[in-house]
Amino acid sequence: MGHAFGRGDGSRNSYTHLLSWRLVDDKSMNLVAMAEVCIQISENDRISQSERFEIIINLIITGKGGQGIITASKTILQAAVNRGYRVRSAETIGMSQRGGSVSSHVRIGKEIDSPFISLGQADEIIALDRLEALRFKKYMKRGGHIYTAVYEKDREKKDGESDSVLDINLTYACEKLGTRKMSNIIMLGMIFSRNNYPISIKDIEEVILKYYPSDSGQKNVQALYMGQALMEKMRYEG
Repeated sequence: MGHAFGRGDGSRNSYTHLLSWRLVDDKSMNLVAMAEVCIQISENDRISQSERFEIIINLIITGKGGQGIITASKTILQAAVNRGYRVRSAETIGMSQRGGSVSSHVRIGKEIDSPFISLGQADEIIALDRLEALRFKKYMKRGGHIYTAVYEKDREKKDGESDSVLDINLTYACEKLGTRKMSNIIMLGMIFSRNNYPISIKDIEEVILKYYPSDSGQKNVQALYMGQALMEKMRYEG
């Protein structure tokens, strides 16, 4: 579960092949165009039912109040339930309406007892705030990564950060969406576009379309696939 990109066995799924070809053919291809390509071919990006993971998956989502931490957590959990997995979660909510710390432990698998993730056992951490990313670093397992949403004005690394904390610059994507409020969905698009987990980006999309009003749902789906495009852009740039 510690791989940064792609499936654990090194294989590359259909969207990767197509996007790589498009990027080589047109290096000026922008993020919006890449997202549109991702949407077109996402139907082929599921892991089949016969490939269900037997291990327990541990994810932590963290940030500040108002950043959609709980929304992101519940979206993942519902997608997993829809695929027939057992789930457990534990949420810590501070002064959420005043920008306090908010975090969610997300556990997916066949048999799960505790909803809490132990120190050093998180496969990946999704952080929408820098300070929260560093605070939860102790939960990350060896070889794991923390994906931290950043914007142009705060991209400079702070003391205490390392290569395991990966900055994801969401400036351009949020400008195209017209808001930062969908940063949580962009990050989900990145994490679940790689086939590292038994739920796919298409599973996440289905939950979004079911539980969001039509206009809002479509906008969030656009954000989701911008996240997938960002991940592919990172792979292409090395």
